Amino acid sequence: INIGLSIADKREDGFHNLTSIFYPIPLYDTIEINTADKDSFKSYGIEINRKSNLILDAVTLLRRHYNIPPLSINIHKRIPLGSGLGGGSSNGTFTLKVLNTLFELNLDHEELHKFALKLGSDCPFFLRNKPSLVKGRGEIIEDAKLDLSGMYLKLVYPNIHSSTEEAFSGLNTERKRQIFELDQWKNLSNDFEPSIFKLYPQIEEIKNKLTEEGAIYSAMTGTGSSVFGIFESKPEIVNRENEFILVL
Repeated sequence: INIGLSIADKREDGFHNLTSIFYPIPLYDTIEINTADKDSFKSYGIEINRKSNLILDAVTLLRRHYNIPPLSINIHKRIPLGSGLGGGSSNGTFTLKVLNTLFELNLDHEELHKFALKLGSDCPFFLRNKPSLVKGRGEIIEDAKLDLSGMYLKLVYPNIHSSTEEAFSGLNTERKRQIFELDQWKNLSNDFEPSIFKLYPQIEEIKNKLTEEGAIYSAMTGTGSSVFGIFESKPEIVNRENEFILVL
């Protein structure tokens, strides 16, 4: 999840500079990779694109540099698509890590970081996968001494696939920049919320409802559409189809 997300100027490479606290949560996909006689890819759970995804992109990327044999890849997908939860990014990065170990490529952190950044801006974070202050396009990663252990996370996915293009289309780049002080994390917000809330008012309604339920912090994560609330005591589940209660 993103605790605070500030989008600044557009860079020469076409990406925007951002600042955000990335905080890992215990919601997982499961990926199994084995050597095989020929390449195969099977997915279970939430349906994904079996021909175009970051798992296969990671394999293709490493094959340009190393001799990677045919692979049998299976994924059980639980992280919703288009939810702003980094599911695709984490899949791609962990595939890099597995292949590095499985085939003894001996890539160090810096080398893996370069490959991960080629996959996507969010990908390098998952090499560390711990609370981090992320800057630049996602390549500048610092430890964030933010510990929410023992708190409850109520995560709501409203079955809306909000796109990055939609989020950027209404972005106000002239607004005041947020100051990321960890002891003031509850005051941080997601710069994409105004544009996404305008397109999908029901997402804003979810955020407001979480606050009414007693969340000490509530926000949309990434470019949406998932919304989360952080609670000091266990909240109730209203709709089991699209709500998760997780212990941080």
